[in-house]
Parts: sequence; C-alpha cells; structure tokens
Amino acid sequence: MPAGASGILTSGGSAAKLTAMVAARHAAIGDDSARISRLTVYASDQTHSSAIRAAWIAGIQRSHVRLIPCDDEFRVPVDALAASIARDRAAGLIPLAIVANGGTTNTGAVDPLAELADLAAREAMWLHVDAAYGGFSVLCEQGRRALAGIERADSITMDPHKWISMPFECGCLMARDPRRLTAAFQIFPDYLQLFFPFFRKRRKKAERRRIAHSALIDSFFQGIAQQYFFYRRFHFLAADGIRQIGRFDDLVGHMTGRIFR
Repeated sequence: MPAGASGILTSGGSAAKLTAMVAARHAAIGDDSARISRLTVYASDQTHSSAIRAAWIAGIQRSHVRLIPCDDEFRVPVDALAASIARDRAAGLIPLAIVANGGTTNTGAVDPLAELADLAAREAMWLHVDAAYGGFSVLCEQGRRALAGIERADSITMDPHKWISMPFECGCLMARDPRRLTAAFQIFPDYLQLFFPFFRKRRKKAERRRIAHSALIDSFFQGIAQQYFFYRRFHFLAADGIRQIGRFDDLVGHMTGRIFR
C-alpha cells in the first residue's frame, strides 16, 4: 500500500471487516441515512460469512448483498460482477463496495485483484480485500505474485493468528487512507476536548512503535504465557475445589450430628 497507509488491530477478522464496511458506507453517503436502503455490496459466493454479516450490520439490506457465483477456479468472474453493478445502477441503487478474496477459507482461492481494482476505480466504489486467510503470504515471493493488485485496495483484512502465531483474538485492518477510518468513527466528547490535541500528537509518534513492540512481545511470549497461566489457574481452581469439597464434607457431618444427636 502507499506511504501514509495505516491500520488498526481489532478483536478479530469479523470486527475488522465491520469496521471497513462502516468506513466505506460513511465515505459514500456520509450521514445521509435515507440513502442506506439503496446501497449494494458485491462478493463471490465463496466469501466468508463474516463479510456478509458485516454488510448486514452496517445497514445493507440482505437482498442487496450480491453473491456472484464463482468460476471453476472458485474466483469471482469480473464480467458477471460488472454486469450486476450495471443492473443495480440502472435500477437506481448505489453500488457501494466490492469484497474481494485474498485467499478464501474454503479453498485458498484468490480473486483477480488487479481486475477488481480497475473495476472499483471505474465505478468509484470501495474495494475491500478479505485477506484474513492468505494476506500474510505477501511475505514470500510466491504470495506476492498470487496477491498482485492487493496494494490497490481501499482496505484489507488480515488475521495475524493464522500465519504469525498471534493470539486468536487478534485481527488487523489496513486502510489506504486512514483518514477515512477517522472520519467514520471519531467522536469529540466534552471530557476529551482538553486532552485530544496532546493525545493526537503523541499518538502519531508512538502508535507504530507501540504496535510493533506489542506484536513482537505477543509473538514470542503469548503462547507460553497462555499455557502457563492456564496451568496456574487450573491448578489453583482444582486445589481450591478439593479444599471446598473437604469443607463441605465437614459441614455435612456437622449438620448431620446436630440433626440426629
């Protein structure tokens, strides 16, 4: 992605896709809620269910989420998708976003990302690449070839836990223009007015370093730490349970003696 692109860590891929969908909606219609009912989203029938659900939660009518039947290689046919967009525009609808696959969960198939980027540019639509499964393959040459065109996306979902040993709860959303994320979600409550300028200035300097450090620490220590704490907690609960059972037996014996003495 270009210089200036940025992103956020989320609780998982589902949250990342929902964040992207809301940002796309806001970029298209702003606060004009009357137009939400006309928005349409496009994806292949191999797209992960969380992307479809993200569109629903963002207010897209279920009947306006177009699932294009895949081809023999489980990729979305660009011509069929373009025809669906044209039909919807003719019907007075507002094509909002294309959700492309950067490695499907079912088969690992990658949609023709460069062609979809061209289509999205022609139609002035948001292109989101769901690369939760295959995104981190760009770290190798073969993966970069397979995902050619992903760098042109408006947003990309990746799941660090699938490739780089991060905890399951970790997802990532990359945005070509992070200001669109800010515009969609930023709120200025009164109690933060005094601190926000300082916070924003400090955050720009520290955010990348903090995320890098957090990722590095998690990568090396999270697995060991989780196992260690699980063992300690389980051991504590087991020991405490044994003690409680002993106390319960003592209580039963005491009450029995009081009742039948």
